[in-house]
Amino acid sequence: MQTSEIQSAFTGAGKGLDRSDQQITDFLAFLLGEDACCIDFEKVCDLITCDAESDVIAGLTQTKSLVDYQGIRLPVVDMRLGTAPGNEEACTPILVVLQLDAGLVGMIVDGVTGVCRLTAAQISPVPDSPILSGFDYFKGLALDEDRMLIVVDVEHLMSYFNMDFASLA
Repeated sequence: MQTSEIQSAFTGAGKGLDRSDQQITDFLAFLLGEDACCIDFEKVCDLITCDAESDVIAGLTQTKSLVDYQGIRLPVVDMRLGTAPGNEEACTPILVVLQLDAGLVGMIVDGVTGVCRLTAAQISPVPDSPILSGFDYFKGLALDEDRMLIVVDVEHLMSYFNMDFASLA
């Protein structure tokens, strides 16, 4: 998906939905390695393409870093560092700026594939498996068109990272 298509979907997502009647939620779908994941779109503030020369990518020295975002120091977690290698040549990293209960935070993913609409009925519980026991931030699995998505509770996921970035300054 081209950046312009993502931005077009970004500006139209979430509008005109009556969640209580339709039970439809918009999700931002993204890639981490070869895994397709999605998060609640209402948490997304901005999407920024990060090419190889980007100040954002150049400033990342570890999993957690601070970057300049519209004049503020934004804590950023590079989610790509903890994933199995995917097809890096085909991916353009994206900084997803999130408005969480604790404040603004960014996460870098391998790519954004678009916005999808899912009903609660489309989201299946996470299978009870010892392999998945440490991933309590997985809300479920969803089938959207022809792809399986891991539905992630981004608030819970980010709570695993010490979001006190004062030590990085």
